[in-house]
Amino acid sequence: MTSKHENKIFDQIWHQKALSDDLNSSYIPGKNLRIDYCIKNLPKGEKFLDIGCGTGILASEVKEKYSEVFGVDIAELPVKVACNNGINASVCNLNFEKLPFPDDFFDSLTLLSTLQYFHDLDFSISEIRRVLKPSGYLFLSVPNIRSYWRIFKLAVIGNFPQVSKDNIGYDGGTLHYFCFDDVRKLLLNNNFKIVKKDGVFCLPKFLNQLPHKGLLGLIKREFLCSEIFIIAKKMQN
Repeated sequence: MTSKHENKIFDQIWHQKALSDDLNSSYIPGKNLRIDYCIKNLPKGEKFLDIGCGTGILASEVKEKYSEVFGVDIAELPVKVACNNGINASVCNLNFEKLPFPDDFFDSLTLLSTLQYFHDLDFSISEIRRVLKPSGYLFLSVPNIRSYWRIFKLAVIGNFPQVSKDNIGYDGGTLHYFCFDDVRKLLLNNNFKIVKKDGVFCLPKFLNQLPHKGLLGLIKREFLCSEIFIIAKKMQN
């Protein structure tokens, strides 16, 4: 897939979203567990980056924690909205482009339900590592292929996830699925240390309240959650 075609697909998605949603809608606590999790756990610092920032909802909510907040997204429309909301946002396709920032620039960086759309995972993670300060934090969420309903859909119903925006199926456009150990190895190979691991978007919803540690935390993360959530720290070479 060429970068121009990929950008066009996500531009179309955002224009369709604009027809049905208010792109200037504000954050509602409890509506998005990814944003809730970041607001609760992001440490204070000087500079923050949200990759796949959309209209800048998360960045807007953490402004008080940082002197400067930045965002990048593949589509132009949400970036324009984010800029209008006071976010230093820019268009960047991390499949083909380096992040437009110098080395060791950010204290914290979020990559929420976005890594699955990148072609070269090691390139993407290495770029994230490059722009993070030493001991900077990466907040990462990815789809969990081991969740019991995805296993049921595949093994019992025989319904395979989409791998493009053109086919019939669910999870449209996802190029990669992960179990926790896949993400652990990817981060370890790129010199990150995991400091917290959890599962979000559990079914039924009350399971989100389970602890993230111990046996219950393991079961929750491996089988009960739609997404794996990891906080990792950049380590020295």
